[in-house]
Amino acid sequence: MQKIIDRIAHLIDKKGISIRSFEAAIGASNGLINRAAKKRTDINAEWLSKIISAFPDVNPAWLLTGEGEMFRLSLESSEEKSQTKCAENATLSKGGMQGGTKGGFPKLQKMPPNAAEEKSQTKCAENTINLYDGDVDGVNDGKRNMQETPSINVSPKTIPSGRKYPEPHREAAMAGDARRHYVTMVEVPVVDVEAAAGGGSANSDYFEDAETLHFPSSVLSPTSSMRLCISVKGESMEPTLFDGTRIVVRRLDRSEWARIRSGNVYVVTDREGSTYVKRVRNNLQLFGMLTLVSDNPDQRKYKTFQLQEEEIFNVWEVELVISDTIPPSERERIDDLRDEMMELKAWLQTMMTREK
Repeated sequence: MQKIIDRIAHLIDKKGISIRSFEAAIGASNGLINRAAKKRTDINAEWLSKIISAFPDVNPAWLLTGEGEMFRLSLESSEEKSQTKCAENATLSKGGMQGGTKGGFPKLQKMPPNAAEEKSQTKCAENTINLYDGDVDGVNDGKRNMQETPSINVSPKTIPSGRKYPEPHREAAMAGDARRHYVTMVEVPVVDVEAAAGGGSANSDYFEDAETLHFPSSVLSPTSSMRLCISVKGESMEPTLFDGTRIVVRRLDRSEWARIRSGNVYVVTDREGSTYVKRVRNNLQLFGMLTLVSDNPDQRKYKTFQLQEEEIFNVWEVELVISDTIPPSERERIDDLRDEMMELKAWLQTMMTREK
């Protein structure tokens, strides 16, 4: 099945412009289209809307689904539009089938030069096209006898074939429809289980969904792996993760364990049912174990420990943190350390003064 990025590439080729020129026209960074084409992934809905705005002749339905024509106005429509413009200044007169040699061909006859009539006809031409059935007698003096047929009311939005030009509000609606249909949402269940960032807490194998969170695919990529949203419990990961912070985690397949990145935060569940949110050191290949480290500087309370591979039941990668607490910056910790050093220096000076 052809993807949207394929149709974009086809559009660029049809326009006869470079990829960089196309990216500049929609305000995208250099390489956006090439990266999407290389990875075979579609671009975000935001760019679809910008493409439609930058290239108004592109059919949004074709861009989104591949149905219909690439461009809104075909060659036939352009010719018909030209004919409609000519109809504003002339009426089409059909010659009679009997008589002179010119009798059987349609002819364009100019409107009467009378100013009052021109003003009236110009005003009416916006909504009316007058059709005349003329009869030219080739035997007599060639005088033209014309009988006016009833006027046909034609909307200015309609061309002779009956096809309608897209109206501005409809174009906006089509762009909005494209945006709504293109944005895919990823559902993540919020389960009634807490991952303990302290000493570990027992889990049940049964997860009861309390609610479901929805994230756009630009935030969380769709995956076949299980995803959950759980809450952190305890203070062992402060100041990175606070008690009550929600995290979105993805369960890793066992084949992915070897690629666990040392220094990243994971949720590890052992075979006894305890769950830990820890910073992990991957020693599986060297020693067959994972080392779990707390971020809390109180190492006497939150000690580093290891889990052998046979003790590990599941490993979940932390993909997203949902918190209303902003962790303190490194600058604050440096300032605190500087204050402690100054207090210690002052205390030492006081002790030295007393000894003297």
